[in-house]
Amino acid sequence: RGHVGGLQVRPLLNLAAGSYISLADNGSGKVTISGYGTTVDHALGMNFGVAGGTALTACQVAYVTIPFACSIQQWTATVDTGTISYDIWKITSGTAIPTISNTITAASYPAISTGTAAHGVGTGWTTGVSAYDIMAFDIHAVTGSATTGSIILQCQGSI
Repeated sequence: RGHVGGLQVRPLLNLAAGSYISLADNGSGKVTISGYGTTVDHALGMNFGVAGGTALTACQVAYVTIPFACSIQQWTATVDTGTISYDIWKITSGTAIPTISNTITAASYPAISTGTAAHGVGTGWTTGVSAYDIMAFDIHAVTGSATTGSIILQCQGSI
């Protein structure tokens, strides 16, 4: 749990009725986790700007490699003032960095048109993420004098 650069990762373990989890010492001082019907929720995303700093502009892009496989469930976005929308790009690791041609949002951009926070489900999005995919978080558009913004994806995987 924590931050790596602008990446935020927060794992949670969900056990549904009828599921189980098993922990085993594998002899090297590490624990192996296995189970049935268990999922792990991850929150991943990017923060842009510094409060009171320079105004955000469109086309600011930040890249991160995602070290786990998961399926995107929903998004949450923030901005300190004005309006903002984000685009998200993804490509298989080792091929290149993602560009706008690798968008996963199908032009259904996470956006805030009023207020300072919003959340939703990406309609028509490509939701599958493979371990070590490279993602890019792009400020698609911004108005007003926003100095900070964030886009967070809730992603669910299995253990």
